Amino acid sequence: PGNEKADELAKTGTKDPLLNVADTPALSITSARTMLQEKFDDHWASRWQARTDCRQTKHWFPTPNKPKSQALMHLDRLHLSVMVQLVTGHNFLNRHSSLINPEENDECRLCLEGEESSFHIMAECPALARARHTVFGLHVQTLPLVWSVP
Repeated sequence: PGNEKADELAKTGTKDPLLNVADTPALSITSARTMLQEKFDDHWASRWQARTDCRQTKHWFPTPNKPKSQALMHLDRLHLSVMVQLVTGHNFLNRHSSLINPEENDECRLCLEGEESSFHIMAECPALARARHTVFGLHVQTLPLVWSVP
């Protein structure tokens, strides 16, 4: 009988127009932080998808990848520098050199078959097929690239 009376009063209370909304429990800090983080991540993803530049970087990060981004940020300065050059394409490979100086050749020095870019080296250069297979388990990669920070 006590439970039935409690249920009856609870139902009555939900229909009470005088119910004070200020009495509802506040959002916990953890819940608020989680909601904000989700909104931030959604905003990050939509801004990244809307960008029409960053073509080479999008080979590596077709969508934002927080674990890989955090792993990159934990690299020492030298290795982070190398990874930024590789991911952005702003490096010393022939494709970038030819963008800076149009008289330069963008041909791959290893295979002489394609444009020497980060993507070519990591995904399709025949001269590096064995090394790619050893490291990534693939002779040729397609998009999205298979890779990890280590």
